[in-house]
Amino acid sequence: MQLFPKATSVPIDSLEEFFVGRRADALFATAEEGYPLTMSYRFFAVAVIEPGDSVPVMYAYPMARNSSESWLLALNYWLRTEQEYGKLQQKYEYWVPGNTPGLVAPRWSVVRNVLHWVD
Repeated sequence: MQLFPKATSVPIDSLEEFFVGRRADALFATAEEGYPLTMSYRFFAVAVIEPGDSVPVMYAYPMARNSSESWLLALNYWLRTEQEYGKLQQKYEYWVPGNTPGLVAPRWSVVRNVLHWVD
């Protein structure tokens, strides 16, 4: 609780207890866990605490207990490949917080820029 030294921790047994029971003012979770919850509980929002590099974040990918070892190896390989190609953060930004890449201006065109036939 370094970020909020005057805060009091309130233990809860389930997420339902937070959202329905209203026993606390804030719920600390990863963005990956929080954003899907805002779809079910629309009066809540996710606030990303800055600076992000001062708070260690652990990423977890759920897997069934009886998953094969090959599935785990494939998942780890995919994550490592995306990280090495520099695309993992971009995919995270698109799928978790829903940030879309900036719109690209249309290319220059005689029809649009000179003749003004289309907008």
